[in-house]
Order: sequence, then structure tokens, then C-alpha cells
Amino acid sequence: MNDVLQKLINEAEAWLKSPESGTDDPEKLLTALQEELGKDKAAGRTLGPLIGQIKSIQNKRKNRLKNIEPINWVAIKQGRLAIGHRPSAKLITDIQLQGGSHILTLLSETEGARDIESKVQKEGLIWLWFAMQSADPPTEDRSHELKSLFA
Repeated sequence: MNDVLQKLINEAEAWLKSPESGTDDPEKLLTALQEELGKDKAAGRTLGPLIGQIKSIQNKRKNRLKNIEPINWVAIKQGRLAIGHRPSAKLITDIQLQGGSHILTLLSETEGARDIESKVQKEGLIWLWFAMQSADPPTEDRSHELKSLFA
């Protein structure tokens, strides 16, 4: 097996283990794998399954993106922010698909904040929590806690 082919196989296997953090262009990887398959039919036993798995994941992504709930992002400094109600499991996934990285929960524990935590972490996002009771503004004694959360 040549070095180029082995490098592509390694890249494909790494991408399949973690599609969200792998190569920036899975279509380019797929094309390169298909080109190598055309050059070396004997590599089909290895490349065929990899190509099939990559296509399967790409199709699932395309189907998920068709039904995505758009987020109303507002640009703030070098990032963006969206504000909304308690997110559903689907919305958490949609936030992740649209490039979100963090979810801040202002709910109390009795309002299901820990449920949000587990769903957020399942999607690979970072969960921040500032517990508030019944949407009462934080008192002055919690200002240090709030500042450190945003730091």
C-alpha cells in the first residue's frame, strides 16, 4: 500500500471517529478516496467500506440540515449570541449544527437545568449554568459569581 493511500485511509478513519472535529472538507476526502480506488482496484476491500460510511454520514447530515430550526444569532465582539427559552433536545442539536459552542442556562435545578446539562454535553457543547429562581434578577452578592461565569 502506497503512502498516499495509507494517509487517506488514516484521515478517513480519524474523520469517521469524530466527524464534527475531523477534516474541514469531507467531500474532498471522499473524492480523493474514490480517485485512489480508481487507480488501485485491490484497495477496494479497504476503501469501499470507508467510502460507504462517509457517504452515509454525509446523507444523515444533509437530512438533519433540511429540518433545522434556524437560530437568530446576534454578533457580539468576535462571537455571536442567541437568546431564547429553555431549549429542547432538538434545538440543542440544531445549535451545535449551526456552529454554537456553549449554552448558558439560567434555570433553577427544579426547572430541569440538569436535564439541559446532559443533553448539551451529549452534543459536545459546553454547558454554563447560572441558577436563577423564577427569573428574579441576581442579587448584588452574586455579581462576582456572574462575572466569573462570563470570564
